[in-house]
Amino acid sequence: MAFLVSPISLMFVVTANDTVLVFFSVLGFFYYAKTLAQPTLVNALLAGLFLGMAFLSKYFAVFMLLGLFGYSLIYIKQYGWKLISFMVLIVLLFVAENLYFNATHCWNNILFNFFSRTTQSTFEIGNVLSYIAMIIGLLSPLGLYYLIQQARQTKRQQDMTLLPVMRQVLFASLPLLSILLLVSLTNPVGLHWPLLAVSLLYVLYALLPQQKLEVLYLFNGYISVVIGIVLLVALSFVDQLIPATQKHHVAVYTQPEKVCAQLPKSTFFTLGYSSQSALSYHCQNDEIHVFMSVSKFGREDDKKTNFKAMAGQDLKVFMTDEKDIKKMRPFFDNLAVETLKISGEVSYYLVEGKHFNYELYRQQILKTVNENFYTAPEWFPKLSSSCAFKEKYDFK
Repeated sequence: MAFLVSPISLMFVVTANDTVLVFFSVLGFFYYAKTLAQPTLVNALLAGLFLGMAFLSKYFAVFMLLGLFGYSLIYIKQYGWKLISFMVLIVLLFVAENLYFNATHCWNNILFNFFSRTTQSTFEIGNVLSYIAMIIGLLSPLGLYYLIQQARQTKRQQDMTLLPVMRQVLFASLPLLSILLLVSLTNPVGLHWPLLAVSLLYVLYALLPQQKLEVLYLFNGYISVVIGIVLLVALSFVDQLIPATQKHHVAVYTQPEKVCAQLPKSTFFTLGYSSQSALSYHCQNDEIHVFMSVSKFGREDDKKTNFKAMAGQDLKVFMTDEKDIKKMRPFFDNLAVETLKISGEVSYYLVEGKHFNYELYRQQILKTVNENFYTAPEWFPKLSSSCAFKEKYDFK
């Protein structure tokens, strides 16, 4: 209950793939611990399946899997090797499936997670301090204080039955937290990145006596209410809180019904994946795509568009900033600009480009995308020559 009313639990509403990751990871951890405590083939099968699905949910599960594998090796004599090997075999089947997918899909997952998002790295002590503060906040400062107090006291007899599970929790959680600490030396750590480790660490609070758990439950609940109120108030004053350079984007997200009312129901483009996804949802239009983007984010749209097939066509692009219009000019013979009045101070633009110059677009945009996001290092195994993006735009 202390977990369910905590801020970390409430975050699962807005952290899509991390929610799936934690869901399968906690189930997998539960059946892993149960397999070691009550060795049965069914428990081992369920552990392997859920841990494998955790791996397919997000690569952060790798650190949990390595930690549990390390624990299994250390205590192999105590638990035996047969069921542990069975669990490992099942997880490896999921790993093999993901590697096969990557090998036949331009190594997309691996290139994004281990190369594209780590290209810009600089040391900032603020990132490290904010990461440490984040972990303390997510775990609950009061809960950590209680745990430290508990550790100083003599272990009670009833705690001894929990010790194996507590060790397993630490083996499952600390590898990810340690890696993220290293990452924080050169990059900011996202608030959702450590959710898996922190969720598992909440199991440690089972060591606390009932009275302290009840206090922790109330503390976490009050903190969540306060955070919720602060966020709701902040949303009410978003126009005042947002930086001046970003204010022209706000209406896309705060007044989408007014924006959608002036946009076509047919195919058009935006300049970024964020506005594309927001408008696709609110306008109920799945034919909104991204134009001129060389960002590492939102590349899923590459699978849904074929700019080669659009050569010579007229294309419509939605823009929130007038200065972006000139970026379109090289790719069309001429432009027709329609101003969309959203509110008293906000105007957007629907720009129709005449006769799309695909060859120039391929050279200036698609070539960069291909090199940055669809070209694996030379030392990568060449399990398959198939890469839909390269084939579609003749980058073979």
